[in-house]
Amino acid sequence: MCELCEAESQDLALELPAVAGEPLELIRPLVGEQLDEYRRRRFDRRTLLRRGLIASGLAAIAAPILSESMRAVAAPTYPFETVGLGSDLPHLQIVEPAATATPAATASTPTRKSTPRTTTTNATSTRATSTRGTSKPAAVVSPPNPYSLAPDAAGVPWATSVAPLNLGGPPAPPIVTRAQWGADESLRTNIGAFAPIRKLVVHHTASPTSATDPMSTVRQVYEYHVVTRGYDDVGYNFIIDQFGTIYEGRWARNYAAGELHNGEDTDGWGVVGGHTQGMNCGSCGVVLIGDFSNHQPTSAAVASLTALLAWKAGRHQIDVTANDVYVPLYGGIIRRTPNLAGHRDIGVTACPGGGLYSMLPGIRKQVSKLAGTWPALTINNPKVARFFGNPGPVNPTAVGAEGGAQTIVKTPAASGVVGYRVLSSNGIVKSVGATSLGGPVGTTAASIACARSGVGYLALNTRGDVYGYGGAAVLSTIGGKGPGNAVDIAYTASGKGYWILTSGGGVYHFGDAQDAGSPRRQGMADGRKLIGTPSAGGYWILMNDGSVRNYGNAPALGGPTPKGAKGIDIAPTPSGKGYWVLLSNGAVSNFGDAPALGSPSGAVARSPVAIAATPSGKGYVVVSADGTLSVFGDAPSKGALTGSGLVAVGVCIVSS
Repeated sequence: MCELCEAESQDLALELPAVAGEPLELIRPLVGEQLDEYRRRRFDRRTLLRRGLIASGLAAIAAPILSESMRAVAAPTYPFETVGLGSDLPHLQIVEPAATATPAATASTPTRKSTPRTTTTNATSTRATSTRGTSKPAAVVSPPNPYSLAPDAAGVPWATSVAPLNLGGPPAPPIVTRAQWGADESLRTNIGAFAPIRKLVVHHTASPTSATDPMSTVRQVYEYHVVTRGYDDVGYNFIIDQFGTIYEGRWARNYAAGELHNGEDTDGWGVVGGHTQGMNCGSCGVVLIGDFSNHQPTSAAVASLTALLAWKAGRHQIDVTANDVYVPLYGGIIRRTPNLAGHRDIGVTACPGGGLYSMLPGIRKQVSKLAGTWPALTINNPKVARFFGNPGPVNPTAVGAEGGAQTIVKTPAASGVVGYRVLSSNGIVKSVGATSLGGPVGTTAASIACARSGVGYLALNTRGDVYGYGGAAVLSTIGGKGPGNAVDIAYTASGKGYWILTSGGGVYHFGDAQDAGSPRRQGMADGRKLIGTPSAGGYWILMNDGSVRNYGNAPALGGPTPKGAKGIDIAPTPSGKGYWVLLSNGAVSNFGDAPALGSPSGAVARSPVAIAATPSGKGYVVVSADGTLSVFGDAPSKGALTGSGLVAVGVCIVSS
């Protein structure tokens, strides 16, 4: 989705009750005055054009001089390219097509005969969970796609048909299949799209250049994109190592025995990747393993890159020396871009590094010599893109047949997460992806705890009073009798008890929560957060200095050495054999069987306040003081509360 739409979509988040046992996300239409106001504020053509021209100008100026820091590293263990990546396909569980998809542009937009009806899942559509009491969601329609034309794109006709495949072009190079490089197919989903290939984009991974085990690097990139970034699959269409080996990237379909894994459907349309934000549809993204900021790739890698690009360019009749007009899938600026581009030609990023980027003129010349030159062709992507999807991880089926209605289905995330609840210091509880049920407004709130399943939760204020919502039982409170302020409340695994921790180190237990000692009894204070073991016979307490103390049957697993940072929060894995610790500098440290999944950046890293783990133990969400939510691992993105005015003090996860 486009960066502009991604930022603006939060203004339209609505909350509806979830169907019991069926956590779904739907795209819902805006109608009447709400739609009119939305269009006025968001899709003013002149405003979009102005923003697009400014962004393009800044990109042209900034790209050659971007610092190393601009190529952000999302996690120390995965130093891969992050800036400018992004999937054009929203992570939705049910999407239904718009009746029409007429771009609001002044250029002529001829229709393609018998074109498949497209799913215009604009990023700025309203997102919400389905209403309680309905077994199936009603059909929904997204608003029309908004477009603006860059000056040099005005008057360019959009194609009424797709160029036929040129089977007499350069031959395909050898390609290592996903099975051969060891792709874990259970990680990806089966939701995606195909479109005619008109653009070729070159990247670098920005990781160590001389990988000793390139296949391992390919698997790491795949895991990073899916598990850490939340993509449906690896973003790139093809990956090339320093030895010139070409690896199949994004999954496209099941191939017949001996068939070339070409990343295309049986008509030759390329699978849409997640490598170039705003230009994934109809492009083929090729990444070279290595960091080519200051040096060039090996001759073997360049030779394979040239052969791969020549094969694709010749097969799809792409003139790599030309700059043709591109029509984005979800609205925005229709502009003219190089047909064979470096990533920095499209977005504000240093990719593919100065060394590789400097070689592109020569590569274009060589590819053109092999593939030939062809007439310009501008594809109306929203009119022709074919979407596919099915519930399982195996044997996806294209369901958007020519002229037929289309539904994309994505099963609920394995994490079991329905949504998130964020507690504000004034007692307001804001929910994202789940029904809002209230909070202890007017008190000084301290902590929130969600039940292991269902909608119930408990809220604690600094006096030690406990409030229950959604059927959550209040067993007792400490009512201001503890040493210091109450700082945390934690459910037992059964949901039949809870502990309350005070800043003075006192621990109070209720229901089936057991007493296993406390820092106060050891002469210590500054207790901050508490998490229990699955048996409720023990717990860990995070101290203000970042150390973690274990009590009862909780094993000693260690704690971070924060070097000046303070301990903020702690989240357990379901096994009781690991946890993550969030520090005031935004770092997330993992211990025991908790996997390393990354740390937040930006505003979240500057003011983190809480962390909560998914029921699977394979992900977590971090919330900042302003309500910004950062998700990692299998924690799904459900929206954000940025700009809501709350001062967050806690977060918990609503599970199915």
